[in-house]
Amino acid sequence: MATISETTQSQTFPCGAHAHYGNTEHIEKCKACKVVLGMSKQHKGFTQKEVAQIFQQLDRYEAESGTGNFYTYGNGVLMHYRTIEAIKTHKGKIISNLDCYGGGFAYCTTPTKTDAHINLTLMLNAVLRKELLDIEILDIDKDAILFKIGSRHFLNASDSQRFVVELAKPCESIKEAYTSMKPTLAKDATQRGLNVKRQGDLFFIPTTLSDKDVSDIEKTKYEQHTLEFPEIQFSINEPTNHHATRTAKYRQHVLVKGTVRHRQHRLLKLGNAWHIVVRNNVKNAWSNIGRD
Repeated sequence: MATISETTQSQTFPCGAHAHYGNTEHIEKCKACKVVLGMSKQHKGFTQKEVAQIFQQLDRYEAESGTGNFYTYGNGVLMHYRTIEAIKTHKGKIISNLDCYGGGFAYCTTPTKTDAHINLTLMLNAVLRKELLDIEILDIDKDAILFKIGSRHFLNASDSQRFVVELAKPCESIKEAYTSMKPTLAKDATQRGLNVKRQGDLFFIPTTLSDKDVSDIEKTKYEQHTLEFPEIQFSINEPTNHHATRTAKYRQHVLVKGTVRHRQHRLLKLGNAWHIVVRNNVKNAWSNIGRD
C-alpha cells in the first residue's frame, strides 16, 4: 500500500484528482483518497464526486452518496437514480452514458477519467445491462463510436439525434461501418453519378419515370384544416415513420416525390422527379425518441 508521501509525489491523488507536489492536506480531508488507500472502509455518506472517484479507482467496492441517489454496488456500474451514469468494462475501460440527463438539484457526475461516451440507455434496447460490461471499443471519432459485444457490432453516432445501429456485418472502422450501411442499389446509383439523397435510414435514388409509368399514386390530403402526407411503407407491416408529398409503386419498388418529412430529421426536398426508396442495411436501429 502506498504511503501519503509517495502518492503526493505522483501526478494525481489516489482519488484521481490532479495532485500538487507535497500536498498532503488533500488526502487528509478526501474521503475517496482514504478509501482508495485502504485507510477507510466507509461506504455511505459520500458526495457524488467522491462516489465517481471511488468507482473509477477501485473494482468491487460499494459506495453511495449521502442522498442515496448516486451509487455503485461494486458491479462495474455507476448509477444516478435508476439511470446508468457510467460503466467499467471487463477490460477496465470507463464509458460514460450520454443518456444521463440532469436538471435542477439532480445533476450528473461523470468519472474524471473516461475512455468513451456511449448512449448506454439506448443500448439497453439491444442487450442486457450486464452485457454492457463486455463492450470492446474498436474506433472513435468526434461524433461516433464503433464497438462490439461478443460477435455483435454496433455504431453509435449522431444524425439530427443520437442513434445506435446493430451492423449487418463486422467492421473495424467507423468509415467501414457507414459504408456497410449503404444498400447496394444506392451504392450502384452513386457510382453511376446519380444524386442519391438520404433521410435517416432511407435512401432516395432519382429516376426518369413519369406519373404514367407508376401505379397506386397517393397524394397529400387536406383534411380538418391539416395536411395529411402519405406514409412511406414497404408493406403494411413495415411502416417507416417517413411521410412524403406523393408516394407510388413501380414493379417491386416504392417511389416518392416532392418533400419527405420525419419528426426526427430535417425536411428533405426531392423535387418533381420520382425517387426509388431503399432502406439502409442494418440489423436494427434505435434513436433517442424511439425505434427508428
